[in-house]
Amino acid sequence: MKLSEISGLRLKEELDRRWLAGMLVFWLGVVAWFLWQRQGNIHWLVLGDTDDNMRLMQVRAWLAGQGWYDLRQYRLDPALGGFDIHWSRIVDLPIAGLILLLEPFMGVAAAEKWACGLAPLLPLVITMTGLSLIARRLVAPQAWLLALIILMGCTSTILMYAPMRIDHHGWQLACLALTVAGLADTRRARAAPPSDCRARCR
Repeated sequence: MKLSEISGLRLKEELDRRWLAGMLVFWLGVVAWFLWQRQGNIHWLVLGDTDDNMRLMQVRAWLAGQGWYDLRQYRLDPALGGFDIHWSRIVDLPIAGLILLLEPFMGVAAAEKWACGLAPLLPLVITMTGLSLIARRLVAPQAWLLALIILMGCTSTILMYAPMRIDHHGWQLACLALTVAGLADTRRARAAPPSDCRARCR
């Protein structure tokens, strides 16, 4: 066997065996690039659109004492007592958690800026994990890297994870990636059961 063939075989084995570590390194690289590219937006708290601004208002209201199930925004239509928002508070959790974590070290204002900058990067690692699993299960064990490279070229998708994009779309895409990864799992205990199994499990 030639040296090039041995090297190629070793690379394939490493890509297969260390796919999770490689994916995390890839994610950290994207995180570093995003934070460098969007540092001005973080500093000036430049949120992408009205949805991102409304998400921050919802988090602020919750941290100020508004109930978990009270999603009324009183800044919307204040003459009639506000407007009920249909969004889930689950997406508020990482943003609020980061604010509470960072506030003792840098104050509320800076904590909000960095929470809005870091929170969108959390669903990105989940999405990358799901896409890596999909590629490994449907294409080849080493194809996870190709899937991540293709993701970088999907501009409208990757921007859903950019710092300050705190709306729920990144989390929706992360859940979708994990769902498809589960459907692609060949192990019956973790994947969608076949029809005969469904009939027995009723």
